[in-house]
Amino acid sequence: EQGKTVFVSSHILTELSDPEFMEARLEARSKPAVLRAMTEVAERTGYLYDPDDLCKELREREDLCSTGIDGGAALLHPRHHDPYMVEDSFVCIGRTQTPIPFGAPDGGKTDVFFLVCCQDDRTHLHVLSRLCILCHACTILDELRQAADGREMHEALKRAEQAVLRQQR
Repeated sequence: EQGKTVFVSSHILTELSDPEFMEARLEARSKPAVLRAMTEVAERTGYLYDPDDLCKELREREDLCSTGIDGGAALLHPRHHDPYMVEDSFVCIGRTQTPIPFGAPDGGKTDVFFLVCCQDDRTHLHVLSRLCILCHACTILDELRQAADGREMHEALKRAEQAVLRQQR
């Protein structure tokens, strides 16, 4: 059953993530190392068919144009949203110990990495939109930087998403 792609509520990020899908201490000091480390985090989901394929897709997407955004975050995702790449859609979050150059438009360094893997364009666009809103309208990035582990990262994500949804009502 592909239950996650039919959302019961508007809490899309919370539904597509889990504390196990988050890493507060990524061991990476370069863009290629971040892509490899985030692929390793994605393997924890149990939804990834071929880790090498995902890492290759992430590299190709970054070669087109950086997914870094202002504020020290990046929205990593493969170029294609292929149902044969992942068993179900998911979102992972990782944080490097030291910010690294990642190609953000503001020229700043990046330390918070969201990995978005979706089976279809509709879900992918919904997730990217929600992440952009959270990164620019909330304190999610600061909270993720202060989180000690995946559980605290997931709680920060849940609080931020709930706050945004309350504002939209």
